[in-house]
Amino acid sequence: MIVRKLKVSEIPRLTVLFKYKNVDEMIVENTKEIENGVIDIFGLFDGDKIIGELRAKYISDDKRFAEKNKRAYIYAFRIHQKHQGKGLGNFLLENVLD
Repeated sequence: MIVRKLKVSEIPRLTVLFKYKNVDEMIVENTKEIENGVIDIFGLFDGDKIIGELRAKYISDDKRFAEKNKRAYIYAFRIHQKHQGKGLGNFLLENVLD
């Protein structure tokens, strides 16, 4: 298992973890936020297969949630249903926090 930041080109792979209402909109929105340094999306990979994600937001209009260089907001913390109950969520979170 490996944890790493997703590249913008890999954003469509997230559809195996969550059923988005509008995939194209999700891709555009997340691409913009990654390119502007607002978020990072960390993926948990088993070989080349994504089985989990965790997002960190660094900039928010509400400073209680995220403020650049002070506080990050963690959200969209998902492990594929087939891989739940194996401690992989802890593994993902610990690697992102490190």
